[in-house]
Amino acid sequence: MDHKSGMYSFLILCSILPSSIGIVQSPPRMIKQPPTDELLFQVKSRQDENDKPFIIECEAEGEPAPMYRWEKNGEPYDWQVYDERISQQPGRGTFLITKPRDEEIGEIFDYRRV
Repeated sequence: MDHKSGMYSFLILCSILPSSIGIVQSPPRMIKQPPTDELLFQVKSRQDENDKPFIIECEAEGEPAPMYRWEKNGEPYDWQVYDERISQQPGRGTFLITKPRDEEIGEIFDYRRV
């Protein structure tokens, strides 16, 4: 983490966890995930700078359709509390973070289950 440059990083793990309830017709399969284990992002340090949005890709397919659950630093991650700054693409686990802030620092995990 480099506070002087405004660059931050967090670790990302995408994994698939099938549910033990019900019959799985097609097990979940990873389609998209972040290119590396660590994703760097920049937080604007001055008012006159523009925000630098970033995407955390996470997508799986399966029957029934996978459901997504996120964790941050080992705890459930309630991304909806960040107003419009963070959104999850419909039917996918992919996040769009439009206005990164210091609170995004940490280990964020995405779990898919069917």
